[in-house]
Amino acid sequence: MIKNLCIVLIPSEKALFNLEEPSIPPISLGVLSGYLKGRDIETYMFDLNYMDNKNQDNVDIDKNIELFKCIYDKDRVLNYIKGKEDKDIEKIARYLLNGIDLSKYDSFGSSIGADFSLMQIHLGFIIAAYLKRKTEKPIFIGGNNISYLYIFKEFYKELWKGVLEEFSYIIKGPGEKTIFNIINSLNKGEEKETLINLKGLLRLNNDEILDNGENTPCIIRPDWENLNMKNYERVLPKSNKEGCTQIYKWPDWVSSLAYRHNKEKNSNIERKVVLPYIFNYNCPYNCAFCTQSDYDRGKVVGGRVKEIVDDIQYLKSKYNTNYFYFLNNTFNFSGTFIEEFCNEVKDRNLEIYWSDCARVNGMTYERLKLMKEAGCEKLVFGFESGSKKILDLVDKRLDLEKLKEVLEWCKDIGIWAELEVIIGLPHEFHEDFKDTYNFIKENIEKINNFWLNEYFLVPNSLIGKYPEKYNIEIRKDLVDYKGLLEWNKDRFKNKNSEFTHNARIYGFDEVEGRDYEEIKRENKKKLKELSLIQNKEFTLVRDFYNKLNNLKQGFK
Repeated sequence: MIKNLCIVLIPSEKALFNLEEPSIPPISLGVLSGYLKGRDIETYMFDLNYMDNKNQDNVDIDKNIELFKCIYDKDRVLNYIKGKEDKDIEKIARYLLNGIDLSKYDSFGSSIGADFSLMQIHLGFIIAAYLKRKTEKPIFIGGNNISYLYIFKEFYKELWKGVLEEFSYIIKGPGEKTIFNIINSLNKGEEKETLINLKGLLRLNNDEILDNGENTPCIIRPDWENLNMKNYERVLPKSNKEGCTQIYKWPDWVSSLAYRHNKEKNSNIERKVVLPYIFNYNCPYNCAFCTQSDYDRGKVVGGRVKEIVDDIQYLKSKYNTNYFYFLNNTFNFSGTFIEEFCNEVKDRNLEIYWSDCARVNGMTYERLKLMKEAGCEKLVFGFESGSKKILDLVDKRLDLEKLKEVLEWCKDIGIWAELEVIIGLPHEFHEDFKDTYNFIKENIEKINNFWLNEYFLVPNSLIGKYPEKYNIEIRKDLVDYKGLLEWNKDRFKNKNSEFTHNARIYGFDEVEGRDYEEIKRENKKKLKELSLIQNKEFTLVRDFYNKLNNLKQGFK
């Protein structure tokens, strides 16, 4: 009988070099644990980004980059997955899993991350292969990187064939229902071969990688009972106002320096986790650049207000924190929801602080004021472009005048407003970029931060599926798998850990217009120009804390 599950979260490159800053507890593992616990299956979670075994098995990561370089050798990785012995790869697997008593668990999961990292992806499959051969227990593999690999399934076909021939339970999308259904079936004595068509699984059929469809997400109170939550604590000022500034106002690359400084203080500080929580899934809009724009996701899946606030109240008490990151597609998917949620929080006197994504559609001054009273500190709005032509092209449904109004309201009320910006969408010419630049510059006093993104084409978006509609021609496979791995290995050696480049497998030329190379050259200039008008406070604060921290080091 399967009564428990041991799931490991595969580490990032930052963690392997001991550079990981405090983050948030993994929401997907918390939801999975909460769902399974409610069905009498205990989940034990190990986040390998926080390892206490740095010096075990004679492995010192900082001095032994050569060992980890083998992770970028696809032939060695695939051969190990298929059963061939490899002492170096085995040594890495033992190092990562050191301290976990594998004999205590009835089944295992490998969560391969969400950052387009080929290190995480390869390590995730290696850990799964190691667990399979050492325990002979059911192995589940999931994580957002599975969706990334599936989007580019033809590019990664060699990898997909290797893993699908070896593993029966590779899960795409929400995994809680799929894992429970598999465990339940196995406990009833059903053969695993009968589960091949189960919803949520990927499978191989005559050399073709097939998707059985995804399960509907569940609104579940996350449960991190068996996860070491101390790993996610931040050292914060006891003043909620100062704490909110460090958590919500400053970007991570600034606030991490403040947390480091706080550790040296002897008073007026406290250790708190910032908890993630999701209470609505799916997006009612169809922005053509988005991976969800041509996805059969149905309606927005949202929780009931009283149950949502019950969850938040429980989590606040259990983990002794009033700081939250809500990770919804958009907080205000319904005006009625805003009012009911905020009034429920206020009626209970919860005193929580939170941030979320939002749209300006349907937003009013009164609703924003109510959100602030219910603890809203920051909202991130999908802006993308200041060009009406580009907004219409991607069907953004954004009124720029309304956005200006909402930004003004946020500033007046005391909510930090941030914007997502996309540079390099099809047919974004100089005048279109100037519209974006001018909008941001004219409203910069109302914008706390804006997040710069360079557009990359994904095949399951509307633009990717119907390029002729957008008057472009797709250029596939700008690099091959081996070349991409070499690029990743070079960055690994230099301790560089930003990997969105791994999703730039496809490009595009404009029909009778610019080619991909010209678009890339222009994008580089646009990104540089926009970065120059970013909030200067962040660099000033960064420099201040760097000086403080360096000064302290000099006294030691």
